[in-house]
Amino acid sequence: MVFRLSDVFLPSWEEAPGSLPDAEEIEGTVVDFSDSGSLACVFAVVEIVRRQTVIVPIERLRLVGES
Repeated sequence: MVFRLSDVFLPSWEEAPGSLPDAEEIEGTVVDFSDSGSLACVFAVVEIVRRQTVIVPIERLRLVGES
């Protein structure tokens, strides 16, 4: 999956890998899903290349190579 660093929900993007600019897209692997209150599977737990796990809204993810 591909997403922008600014789309990371947890940790805040300021606490995520600091050397990456906000506009840069990041590639990662979905390793789990998380609910939001009564809504199921709203967030994806994504492991990024730097071996840091972040939580991203599913609606903000794109498949690699997708426009």
